[in-house]
Amino acid sequence: MKTIEHKKLGVTARLADLTQGQLEKYQETLLADDKKPKSAAGFNSLVALAAIDAGFLLDIESSAALKDWKPPAVRWLTEQVIAFVKEQTEVPLEE
Repeated sequence: MKTIEHKKLGVTARLADLTQGQLEKYQETLLADDKKPKSAAGFNSLVALAAIDAGFLLDIESSAALKDWKPPAVRWLTEQVIAFVKEQTEVPLEE
């Protein structure tokens, strides 16, 4: 579990350690034909929505609430989710 916070943007959330099932659901949502974003802002919302729906982005009221957020907050949240997924799926080096 990882807590993320940006005080100036007023965003706090938790990211739960990923399971394979959550990763699959997250990626399926991102790749779904009916979810293709038409803008960078739409992509940011989609990433957050996919993480919420997959069950690893916690403490966000609802995906609908994101529509009322300021764009920098959604962008920051997206950057955090992408970095977290990368971190959680890295194959560790063998020593």
